Amino acid sequence: MGEVLDVGSDFYGQQGVYGWQAAPHGTEDYCFGVLGKTSQNSSYSAGAAGYYTYDPGTLVSQWGAKDTRTRAGFLGTADWGVYSDGNMGAYGNIMAKKGAFISTEGFTQLLKTSKGNTEFYSPISTIQTIEDYGSANLNNGIATIKIDKPLLEVISDADYQVFIQMTGNYSQEVYVLKNKDSFVVKQKNNGKDNVSFDWHIIAKQKGGKTTKYNTDPNFEEKFWKRSEPKEEHNYLKIEK
Repeated sequence: MGEVLDVGSDFYGQQGVYGWQAAPHGTEDYCFGVLGKTSQNSSYSAGAAGYYTYDPGTLVSQWGAKDTRTRAGFLGTADWGVYSDGNMGAYGNIMAKKGAFISTEGFTQLLKTSKGNTEFYSPISTIQTIEDYGSANLNNGIATIKIDKPLLEVISDADYQVFIQMTGNYSQEVYVLKNKDSFVVKQKNNGKDNVSFDWHIIAKQKGGKTTKYNTDPNFEEKFWKRSEPKEEHNYLKIEK
């Protein structure tokens, strides 16, 4: 535990704990400026914890309801719980409980191919949408596609688009009738073909942004100068 006693704007470079791996430059493994390790697996146990507070208080104690999901190598809370001015890596998933992943250069996924790790990119949209795909068959010129219940629970009611691609020979064009929990693909002019087709549905996300091209000339400034969180979510509590 480290504590900084000097206060005021005239004191620069203050650290509660400061670690410096001062050996000459080399190629040795497992050399850390600060190393934190814990063997406890209960609530809010972490190898290291970083916490910003406007009022430093006097003692720091563990706080929080029991939740083993918060076991971590590092815990941090502030406008930026963790900030990196370079690349960041994760061997597992990255989750955002209350927020979004924001990028100015898109999202890239590396997949192994015969040419090695190859970059693939995610499509982007002007509004928040959810998509689904599938294949089906016309039976005597008609087919009904039920929309999966989990998808219905997260999209706006009947506010979706359907795209059809016929994958076999057919005599008449098709059209789509949309319902709340399904859509019907039907041939024109009473066609009676039995033919396969692919379908693609794009729906507006329930509760998502529906206005196109949300722009804010001050977005970047607001993003980097976020206000204090509205709810208490600090992993450490100050005891006065």
